[in-house]
Amino acid sequence: MYVALNDYKGFKIWFRYYFFKVLPKIFYPFVTRYFYKKHLRKNLNLKNPITFSEKLNYLKIYDVTEKKKILSDRLLSKRYVQKKYPELKTARVYTISETYENLDFFKCPNKFIIKTNHACKSGIVINDKKVDLKINDRKYKNYYKKILGINYAFWGTLELQYKDINPKIYAEELLEPEKGSLFKEFEVYCFNGEVEFIHYCVHTEDDLIYRKYYNNNWEETNFFVGLKYASEYSPDNYNKDKILEYSKKLSKEFKFVRVDFFEVNNELYFAEMTFTPFSGDIKVEPENYDIILGVKLKINDYF
Repeated sequence: MYVALNDYKGFKIWFRYYFFKVLPKIFYPFVTRYFYKKHLRKNLNLKNPITFSEKLNYLKIYDVTEKKKILSDRLLSKRYVQKKYPELKTARVYTISETYENLDFFKCPNKFIIKTNHACKSGIVINDKKVDLKINDRKYKNYYKKILGINYAFWGTLELQYKDINPKIYAEELLEPEKGSLFKEFEVYCFNGEVEFIHYCVHTEDDLIYRKYYNNNWEETNFFVGLKYASEYSPDNYNKDKILEYSKKLSKEFKFVRVDFFEVNNELYFAEMTFTPFSGDIKVEPENYDIILGVKLKINDYF
């Protein structure tokens, strides 16, 4: 689930990052077209976007709102949900800081997870506080110093909703399933305030991930996005209605957003909100469903 420590190394990725930081906005569409072609091997139409992936890229450049900026911050989105829907659970936050060194680990239990509020997959699981923090202290310190210095808007391919986030690091409750139970994720793709489809992930004890895709009636779909499905697991009925209910509530102000939840020991937890999954360069298979989903996603009166 989490990024390896060496994923933030390499000359090319850092050169691209610094190049994007000084790139004038007028060139953003050209860069977006370049990476779309590189990743999906087809041309991107930003003037008259038709497919789902084209419309995601259009929104990525031209629909960056203040609300999106707030909800892209993992800490602020958590506070937003806690205030607006206090009955919806979120993982407990033990300590927050702007540097790794200033995290108050005395407030943390023996097992927890370290995350950042602005960067994707920057989490590290601490299974034994005394041992892990002592052995890896220097490594973690250097790792998070690097990540906290990154403006994540320019790290991938111009996900501009991250641009104004003040980077912070925090220690959070580690949600663990009971023995014999499974850790489950629901990534709910919402179009114009309605649930369109759900990506369901099951994490097993041997670190395998099984996936399925469902429509808003919890029927399996004939397509998949980004990651192919292969699963023997189906979601139970504990939180199906809740997932649909809160996804609609949280997405109602946006043309597109993916609302993510965890299910642990039959309890539902809000995770985060994602406005540009796969940085917009999302592969839909079979390919004709990229058009079918694109027709359903209304991004303005013309398109």
